[in-house]
This record gives sequence, structure tokens and C-alpha cells, in this order.
Amino acid sequence: MLDDVAPFDPATVRAMVTRELGRSPGQLFKAFDDRPLASASIAQVHAVELPDGRHGGRGGIPPQTTAFC
Repeated sequence: MLDDVAPFDPATVRAMVTRELGRSPGQLFKAFDDRPLASASIAQVHAVELPDGRHGGRGGIPPQTTAFC
């Protein structure tokens, strides 16, 4: 694995989230930061705000991986 790779572009990340979770980031989260907090060979992490106001991060997972972490 690599721990310092170029991030996916925002459109690709949003498409992955939509495909994997069945709804767009705008539908799932109150806020979704397109700039990743970190990226590596199998995932990148984006800051989100949940509808209830809690903050967290979720990985934008590449197509070969089927689960979100």
C-alpha cells in the first residue's frame, strides 16, 4: 500500500459515494468537503457533517473495494 498518493478528483469521489451508498453526498450529509483530509492507495478521507450536526470522516473508496470504512 502507498500512504502518499494524489487524491481522486471531487467528481470521481462524489460519483463513488453515490454509487456505493445509493444517494449523493448532498443527500447524505449536511456538508461534504471535496478536499480530502488524507489519501492513500485504497482510500481517501473527507470531512463531513452529518444531518444531526455531528462531524466525521468517511473514505472515498475506489471501485475495486466494496465497503466504506
